[in-house]
Amino acid sequence: MKKQNAIISKAEESEDWFNKGNDLYDLVQFDEAIECYQKAIDLKSDYAVAYNNMGNAYNGKQEYDKAIECYQKAIDLKSDYADAYNNMGNAYNRKQEYDKAIECYQKAIDLKSDYAVAYNNMGIVYHIKNGSTGNCVESSNFAAWKNIREVRY
Repeated sequence: MKKQNAIISKAEESEDWFNKGNDLYDLVQFDEAIECYQKAIDLKSDYAVAYNNMGNAYNGKQEYDKAIECYQKAIDLKSDYADAYNNMGNAYNRKQEYDKAIECYQKAIDLKSDYAVAYNNMGIVYHIKNGSTGNCVESSNFAAWKNIREVRY
């Protein structure tokens, strides 16, 4: 019973650090948020969401390579993590590695076919990359349609 209580306590402490990291992220205190996410991960090494959110904090600091490493770790822990693929696409977009960004957005969509945010992000990258509206219009139209549909339900 003592060991079980220690495990529960460790999990709760990890969750507390994670939540504190989210609060600091919301305050745009990225360095402090990263420290909290790392403490959460130190207590729970398979905490995919903490890796994802730490990646978001690195993205906020414009440290895109570190962000990509965090997203990849989240994906390694949870291979169907569509949000991590989408966020990795955002990091590649900011690095102007548009083909890699599109691959990430497509993987997110493959995992979650109604992922309007990933469709929208992919449309933006097509527009930036091609300077045209070809695939951009198709992706963005789906995203707009999906957002409207979600608002109605």
